Amino acid sequence: MSLYLARVLKEVMLQSSAQDDFDTKSTHYQYDSGVAVFSKKKATEILFFDSRGLEFLDLSNQAIPQERVSSSTRLVSAIPSLSLLRAVVELPKSTAPDLIEESLLEAAYEQLGLDVEEEYAMQYQRRGMPYDAARYEYDVFLLPHAVIHERFEGLVESHSYIDCLIPYIFIPQVLYKRGYLSPKGSQVFIHIGDDDAFFLLFDEGEVIYSKSLETKIGNLRELFMDRTGLDLGREEFAKYLTGRAPDSESYEGALSYLYQTLFSEIEETLSFARRLHPNVRPEIIYLNTAAKFKEELYSYLGEMLMVPCARASSIPLGMDYSRDSIMATLAILYARTVLEGEDLPNFTIYRRPDPFLKRDGGRVVTLLGISLILSLAYPFYEGIRWWSLDQEVDFSVSQSAIFEAKAKGYQGELARLKEEKERLEKAISEKEESYRLFETSLKEIHAWQQKYVDKSRVLNDFLKTSFQSGVSLENLLIEEDNGSVRLEVNASAQGQRAFSGFLRELGESGRYFEVGTEEIVKEEGRHHSLIKAVIR
Repeated sequence: MSLYLARVLKEVMLQSSAQDDFDTKSTHYQYDSGVAVFSKKKATEILFFDSRGLEFLDLSNQAIPQERVSSSTRLVSAIPSLSLLRAVVELPKSTAPDLIEESLLEAAYEQLGLDVEEEYAMQYQRRGMPYDAARYEYDVFLLPHAVIHERFEGLVESHSYIDCLIPYIFIPQVLYKRGYLSPKGSQVFIHIGDDDAFFLLFDEGEVIYSKSLETKIGNLRELFMDRTGLDLGREEFAKYLTGRAPDSESYEGALSYLYQTLFSEIEETLSFARRLHPNVRPEIIYLNTAAKFKEELYSYLGEMLMVPCARASSIPLGMDYSRDSIMATLAILYARTVLEGEDLPNFTIYRRPDPFLKRDGGRVVTLLGISLILSLAYPFYEGIRWWSLDQEVDFSVSQSAIFEAKAKGYQGELARLKEEKERLEKAISEKEESYRLFETSLKEIHAWQQKYVDKSRVLNDFLKTSFQSGVSLENLLIEEDNGSVRLEVNASAQGQRAFSGFLRELGESGRYFEVGTEEIVKEEGRHHSLIKAVIR
């Protein structure tokens, strides 16, 4: 069974709001299923049965007349999550597999103090990280047969089978199972139904926090009637929620109080979930309601919670809906996933029998029939087998000659390809050598160009510095010496101070080192000297 079962119902069974909170992301579960799965054969039609409204709905939430529902129609229905019971049971690891289900059921009865005369539909799962090395812990979930019979007795009398029965709180997981919502990121799914309401926080496609909500459509209707003195049925109350009732404006205060009650509980639940998971940031809240709310309320709720809020019906399922709630559509998709063989929770006790050939009796009859046919057909089979062997020998001989001729042709082609390979390898080698020579020439040209640029820069530096310092340059010698470029220049100036300024400017430029001058000689009123430097 999916890990969803553990994460959703850890503390959602007939508990107070303080006991409903739970977090199971840190625990890994491995499921041992005690429930058979359906055939993978695709059903011709799947309809949702609304046990509250007593109507059949198709994939787009359209009501289907009862006379159109045939015995071959697959049926799925849902039940409020609070009808489930839960027990945590320990069993020795040595428990034989065929005794696990019986042992868990007996322990759950004892732990929950159940009447042994009452029957329950059970599913269970094993926790993957036991604290006791010698024992396993199991989460056991029970749905009373009496509750199922009470809700579906009329349906079963006319249609016999319910192929899939699921608590409402399991249904939204199908959005991730079938790829309608991306498992990346975090989302919140809230359902406010007539008799069931819950909050689910998804992260990476898995439920990490779940809580049943006190505020349901039925509670809101009773609260509205208490505050207004009106006596309203469900459909009449729905008109007030959408503002379509003629006197809706007269009761705006009462309606605001209803929404504030609901939104306050949602805000409190989301705040608690955020405290449990501070690193998880919901990207959007999908709100599914059994009765349609005003459109502006979704924006108001999003601003209040600081998370965008949208109708669940805005999720792109590829179809149009005739109602605001999409739970019937999701339940049908859930049932389709189960019927295709996916291991998901299914609490139905009105299972459709397996096809005849899959039953034990059907298998026995089939095997006997096959044995009889084989015994009668054996002589004929032997004759056919020997004739087939003769044909295979003749065919093998003819094929051998054909293969031999082809092999000779392949050998000639292989020799030709080998010669072509050697020719191409030689041409490639010649091209590579030509490329290396070309690359060397380019590097030499670049080096010559760089030297030319360096010399031009030196000449510019010396002329500019000499002009600023009052030094006259008579000739400039540039030569390479063991990788360095040495400079010598004959210069003259009116005084020695001009030489000092010239040398200082060159040294401070940062491009020359070993800047100096030989003996300064004074002739005909001017000072002469040989200035030397090395390019950095």
